[in-house]
Amino acid sequence: MKQGLANTIFAGLLLSLQIVIVFLYGFYNKHVLNSEEIPTLIQQVADYFAYTMNMHFMLVVGFPLVYSSFQRYRISSIVQYYWVLCVTVELYFLWWVFWKAVLEGAPAKNFVIDPYVLFKGELCAAALMITVCATMGRANNLQLLIITMIGTGLYTLIEDYFTSSMFLRVSDIGGAITVHTFGSLYGVFCALALTKKNVSYSRAALPSSFLHQFPSLLGTLILFAYWPAFNTGASETYSDSQKGHVNTYFAQIGSVLASYAVSILINGEGKFNLIHIFYSTISGGVIMGCNSDILDKSYVAFILGAGIGIITTFAFKFFSPISERAALRDYSVPLIFHAIPGICGGLLSAIFIKKYTTRNPGNPVAATFIAIGFGVFGGLIVGLICKAFSSDESGENYHGEYSIAVEEVPETVDVYGLPMMTHNRLYTEAQPAPEEQKIAPQ
Repeated sequence: MKQGLANTIFAGLLLSLQIVIVFLYGFYNKHVLNSEEIPTLIQQVADYFAYTMNMHFMLVVGFPLVYSSFQRYRISSIVQYYWVLCVTVELYFLWWVFWKAVLEGAPAKNFVIDPYVLFKGELCAAALMITVCATMGRANNLQLLIITMIGTGLYTLIEDYFTSSMFLRVSDIGGAITVHTFGSLYGVFCALALTKKNVSYSRAALPSSFLHQFPSLLGTLILFAYWPAFNTGASETYSDSQKGHVNTYFAQIGSVLASYAVSILINGEGKFNLIHIFYSTISGGVIMGCNSDILDKSYVAFILGAGIGIITTFAFKFFSPISERAALRDYSVPLIFHAIPGICGGLLSAIFIKKYTTRNPGNPVAATFIAIGFGVFGGLIVGLICKAFSSDESGENYHGEYSIAVEEVPETVDVYGLPMMTHNRLYTEAQPAPEEQKIAPQ
C-alpha cells in the first residue's frame, strides 16, 4: 500500500471514529446524577481524583520523557504516543460498559464515568503506551490505530474478567498482569508480525549520548516519585492504600539500589549504565502491581524489588547482545522491564494470597497465563491483520522503520544541518566518541 493512501485512510478512519464516539457518548453516557448519588460521587472524588491526576502526570510527562531518549523515533514515538493516549482513553469507557453489559448483565444506558473508572481508564492507557514502545518504527499510523482499537477492547475484556466478583476476583490494582504483562506482549507480538524480511533493523534504538539520556533521567525521577500512586489508586480500602504505598516504595528502593550495585560490577570501568538505572524503577514498581495491597511485611517488598532489579539488570546486560544480533533489540525494554516483572509478580501473588488472605491462590496464576495468551496470540493475529496495510517504502536509506513526524532529525545532523558532536557519552556502553573534526568556514 502506498504511504499516501495509508495516511489518507488513517485520517478518514480517525475522523469517522470520532463521529461514531460522539454519538455513542451522547446516547449512553450521562453526567447529571440523581440526588441520592451525589454523596457517593463526592466521596469518590475525595478518594480517587488525586490518584488520577498523579497517574495522568506520569502518562503525559514521565513516559514521554523516557521515550525522548531513544536514538530513533524520538519525535515519532512521542507524536504517536500522544494520539494513542487520547484514542485509548475515549475508547476505554465504551469498551468497559460494553463488556460489563455482556459479561455481567449491567445496564449500558446512562453509564457514569466516576473518578474510579477514570483512573482505570488511565491504567488502560498505560498498557497501550507500553504497546507503542514495542511497535514504534514497525507500525505506521493506520496500523497503530487498528492495534489501539482492538487492543483496548482486549484489555477491557481481560480486566473485567480478572477483577469482577463474578469471575476470578484478582487483586491487580497496579496492573502487573493486565497493564504490563498483556501490554508488553501484545505490542511485541504485533511488532513481530509486522517485521519485514530482508530488512536491516540493526541500528541501536537505545540512547548513546548524555544529551539523549538526560530527558530519560528526568522521566525516571518522575516515575519513581509517582509510581506508588500508580499501584494504589484502585485500592478498595484506606488500609490497602497505605500498605500499597509503603510496599511499592520499598520495592522501588530495593530495585534501584540492587541495580546500582549490579550495574557497576558488570559494566566495567567503575561506571554505572544509566539504562539499568532508568528501568530498575519500572521493574521494582511493576512486580508490586498485584502484591502491594496484600503484603503485610514491608521487608518482603524490599526483597522482591531487589531480586527483580538484579534479574532485569543481568537480563538486559546479557540478552541485549543476543537480541541485537537477532534484530530484536527494540523489544528488550518491553520484555525485560515490563513482561518479566509482570509475570513474576502475577505468579508470586499466589504465594502471598495463600499466606495473607482467604482467597483462591490459583486465580492470579490463571490470570497471568490468560494475559500471556491474549498478549501473544492477540498480538500475532492483530499484527497479521495490520500487515495488509503496510507501506511499500523503499530506498537505500530505508531500514524498515517509519518516520512519523515532520520534525524528525537524523542522528548525525544537528538542527543547522551540521554534524553532531557526541562527546558526552558518560556512564554508557557506547564506543568512544570520534575525534572532533574542524568545519571549514564557508
